[in-house]
Amino acid sequence: MHSSVENNARHYYRLHLDPPLCADMTIVRVNGKTLETGAASVLIVDMGAGGLRFQTNLQLPVSPNVVLEFETIILQQSIKMFGYVVRSIPAGGDLTEYGVQFTMDEDKIARLSQLINTLAIRKRQNRTMTGSRFLTEDRDEFLSCEDRG
Repeated sequence: MHSSVENNARHYYRLHLDPPLCADMTIVRVNGKTLETGAASVLIVDMGAGGLRFQTNLQLPVSPNVVLEFETIILQQSIKMFGYVVRSIPAGGDLTEYGVQFTMDEDKIARLSQLINTLAIRKRQNRTMTGSRFLTEDRDEFLSCEDRG
């Protein structure tokens, strides 16, 4: 597993995840209206307390009016993260990479930040990473399972 922590123009450090972290993504709100939709499989390739970057074969709008929920497991803790797409970049083939800015309150961001810091320390120490949903199967097979909800 390869990881690194990067500090660039962002306000928070970003932890690069290799292999990526598997998550279920749901569209929860559009233009202020709550929705109930199925979950799509996505791969989180880096994350920090301010947002995350993920890959999917779905096409999503870059808009603060579309709020997404990402659900995954980090260090045996189920976590839900909420945010909206701020950037979209083709990632090769039918994959698109999206940058997400979180819309969570400070308490949730602090909890997530603690998990990310603990994960970064464990990865730096090359410790076994049990209890997290890291990708263990073929990327294309995982992403083809679009409705997990």
